[in-house]
Amino acid sequence: MDKQDKGKQQKRKRNLSNLPIFGYQLLIFLAQIFILVACIEYTQILYTNDILPDKQVAENYPQTTCLVLAKKLSQKGRLVHRYRADFQVSYEVKDNPYKSWVTGNGLDQAFFHNRAAQEDLLSQFEVGQTYPCWYNPEIPQIAVLVLRHDLSSTLPLAVPTIIGLIAIYYILKGIFKFFGLIAATIDEKKRYKK
Repeated sequence: MDKQDKGKQQKRKRNLSNLPIFGYQLLIFLAQIFILVACIEYTQILYTNDILPDKQVAENYPQTTCLVLAKKLSQKGRLVHRYRADFQVSYEVKDNPYKSWVTGNGLDQAFFHNRAAQEDLLSQFEVGQTYPCWYNPEIPQIAVLVLRHDLSSTLPLAVPTIIGLIAIYYILKGIFKFFGLIAATIDEKKRYKK
């Protein structure tokens, strides 16, 4: 066997020995893509379920006056209790009377662990008094007495956003590294031919 054949065999062995590393890097790259897609999907679900309804209330729901007929602290859970301030209100839309139960947090039907905060919200509204409220023009039975007033709906977006940005960084880093290896391989082939 001459030197040229030995050189080709060694080069082939070197290329084959890099296959497990390449497969591992490809697996990591695909995992990063999966994490990025999962973060985007999670963010989209949060936006659709929590932020968009509040935005639609603020932009599209006409304001009217609601009479508070009743109020109660709803409770959920057996071991871990969660609470929600609920109000029964009546209002008129185009001379049609409506009566419905609304929550103390916009369109959000969720229950919360902080009982004191929900009791405080209940104490801000008196039965028999009128307050501004907003109704859905397409489905007037849906009303909002209390616009969501805190960042609780947008705060959960911080985690997937940070994870998504980190994933983008490593994806771009992997792409640049891959193209750098291709450029180095092309340079090596050019030098080898000379």
